[in-house]
Amino acid sequence: MFAKAVGRYLKEEELIEIYWGDPVSLVSKAGECQSFSTFEKAQYWLQRKWPADDETRRAALGAIDAAMDCLMPAKSARRAFVTAAIAAGYRVSDVEPAPLLRAA
Repeated sequence: MFAKAVGRYLKEEELIEIYWGDPVSLVSKAGECQSFSTFEKAQYWLQRKWPADDETRRAALGAIDAAMDCLMPAKSARRAFVTAAIAAGYRVSDVEPAPLLRAA
């Protein structure tokens, strides 16, 4: 939640985030790790924190925009983000979900 000034009053609003499936963890050359599980976080990083401005970055931004508008599968946008991350020098570590245990 965040507060937004409306006149003299504060109005609380909730942001809706769109999850893209299993999280993707990126490790920078300095060893810092960031986990991405929503389109919004990936989009924010591509726009404001990305170390390179190249074609893969622009393609990933376009793919994320298209997926958020339901014009492209989420999996394809996630793949474009991973491609941009590798091109920017990140090491990609997919976080696999834990296997389900079955009762005997």
